[in-house]
Amino acid sequence: MEAKKTILVVEDVFINRCIVKETLKDEYEILEAENGRQALEILGKYSTEISLMLLDLITPEMDGYELLSVLREDEVYRTIPVIVMTANEGDEDEVWCLDHGASDFIRKPYNPDVARQRIRNILGMNDASSERNVLRYDKITGLLTREYFYQEVDEILNNHPDTEYDMICGDVENFSVINAQYGVEKGDELLVYIADSYRKLLGEDVICSRISADNFAVLCEHQSAYLEVLEGPKTDQLRQNAPVPDIVIKYGIYEKVDKSLQTVVIYDRARMALKKNKNNYGVKVARYDEHQSEEMVKRKMLLDSMEDALKNEEFEVYFQPKVNLETETVAGAEALVRWNHPQYGFMSPGEFIPLFETNGFIWQLDQYMEKRVCQELKKMNEQGKLMLPISVNISRRDFEVDDMVDVLCSIIEKYGIDKKYFHIEVTESVYVQNPQKVIEKIRQLRKAGFLIELDDFGEGYSSLEMLSRLPIDVLKLDRSLIQKKNLQQNQTILNFIIGLAECMGIRTVAEGVETEEQAFNLKQIGCDMAQGYYYAKPMPLKRFEEYLVSHSSGFSQKLTKKCELMKVEDHENMTYHCVIEKKKQNLLKADLRFKNEIIKMIDDTISGGLKGSLDDENYTFFFVSDALPRMLGYTYEEFMEVSSGCAAGLVYPPDLPGALKKVEEDFSKGIQYSAKYRVRKKDGSLIWVLDSGQKFVDEHGNYKINSFIAQIDN
Repeated sequence: MEAKKTILVVEDVFINRCIVKETLKDEYEILEAENGRQALEILGKYSTEISLMLLDLITPEMDGYELLSVLREDEVYRTIPVIVMTANEGDEDEVWCLDHGASDFIRKPYNPDVARQRIRNILGMNDASSERNVLRYDKITGLLTREYFYQEVDEILNNHPDTEYDMICGDVENFSVINAQYGVEKGDELLVYIADSYRKLLGEDVICSRISADNFAVLCEHQSAYLEVLEGPKTDQLRQNAPVPDIVIKYGIYEKVDKSLQTVVIYDRARMALKKNKNNYGVKVARYDEHQSEEMVKRKMLLDSMEDALKNEEFEVYFQPKVNLETETVAGAEALVRWNHPQYGFMSPGEFIPLFETNGFIWQLDQYMEKRVCQELKKMNEQGKLMLPISVNISRRDFEVDDMVDVLCSIIEKYGIDKKYFHIEVTESVYVQNPQKVIEKIRQLRKAGFLIELDDFGEGYSSLEMLSRLPIDVLKLDRSLIQKKNLQQNQTILNFIIGLAECMGIRTVAEGVETEEQAFNLKQIGCDMAQGYYYAKPMPLKRFEEYLVSHSSGFSQKLTKKCELMKVEDHENMTYHCVIEKKKQNLLKADLRFKNEIIKMIDDTISGGLKGSLDDENYTFFFVSDALPRMLGYTYEEFMEVSSGCAAGLVYPPDLPGALKKVEEDFSKGIQYSAKYRVRKKDGSLIWVLDSGQKFVDEHGNYKINSFIAQIDN
């Protein structure tokens, strides 16, 4: 019986090591190390027995980056194949690791089938009997392997000094999702198909390589026919005939390569161009420019200095006030980080936060910010100063940490801060990347007593389904909604969102408010708070404290005076009416009957729908959006027939008494209602839905009900 090969797993999280060990124990012997230093000790004892290493990039003491560099310099260790395990989605880390000897990548959370296949592929490329010589051709695609591709590129560039060449880097969008959805075998079939397409379409005078996973490289003469392949009809034909539907391949091109550079650097530049293209919908080809190299140098310097910056307290906390639009007083603030870098000077978050999210350092920075905010809140309390809620941002990487909630609670308890003064901001993009995990973590945070603010709503990922599923307390409207030029359409969208948030008991904050007109408009449509340069820019603590003192009695009351002076009849042609009287508790400001634009926009993006009902015994429909019947599998006509044209007819009969009781109880308290019940779909299955809505008074003085229905997990 053939002896099992040995794999060294370098991972600092115990549960992750257990998962990997459980996945591989039947085929391989497993050695474990918590960090790079332990790995080197094990390699010193068992280097001749270890067939492959699985390496996590982020470990204490010596991380994966440093370990790869050490392995590359050692003649014995560099023959051991290394597969990097990472949750990072950025291309820079992948390029760096591949250039420093990594053979492949496995994404977290682990897919056991993918992990096993990747390991088999790498081990299959090595001679099991001796020196692990890398094969000349990729086992799956038949293209050149990375090492031999680099060798051939060197020879071609050296032997043809007068010929101009381009390096092309190709990458399959969401290849890990393809593997998970269709299986590894189908993913391999797609790779073979793409490789064959390069051979057929680009001609015999180009050389191609499968650099790693779904990454391909091509060297060809400048201005050859490749552009027609990448940007023309042939690309569409490639997609249509692929074994997996709707694939998207993005390309980065380094044109007229500098032959004085090493081939690996030439490939890196094409890879950098590809990264610029990754999240740009509709653009398939991007070209490298010299500015990207400067950015790469700066990026490395920032990463090299980040830990010292934390120790030296170069990161500073700035505060931007949130103003209550009704009372025109400061109602809270958002804590924002700034980096006072000794070389680059004062830096905004956009210059370094994405880097820290990629390499995992953001977790340490977030904890630093949390502690600093707690320290300042504690000082305010001890000095008897006005206490206001401060919101602190947490990143997507925080949600990957198992004990995130416990760590945050321990920080709050250490400084004795009441959680009502410490709000947590989560961006909507975090929810999109891992909805179930985010929902669970937020539920834990709210159970622990924290208030949750959903940041950047409307930036590009927004959906009403998100609002129905996420347990949030405050909705922050992205500045793009406030500052759009199409004011009439924008007014409709804002009117709708703010009204819906009010129905669901969620407070609203508008970000990016820069003018008096914007603030005034927001106040009239019922937005609760505003944040932006019209009121104040982010400021350091001392200036923030002075700001609170100078505005303790509110602002100039310009908005209130302006509203009092205006008459409704003077604004028949405007996109809103000035509502002077205090808003009535049961009046829904977003009358869905007049929101055709927004209804059309959201119908294709939500797994739910909108409805309007009369305030009668059965809640007869006067309006139903197309999305609601579609959610249940009906046409509009079928839905109206099955439901008998009323909300009561929509409910699964055994759930009807409880649903009606809940609606009536909520209305009797003068609040918006929220009821859960089951609905039967056209295929006969039952689903749970959340039905939320509120009464409003129509132009004839009659009560009607507007509501939103979304599918939920009971």
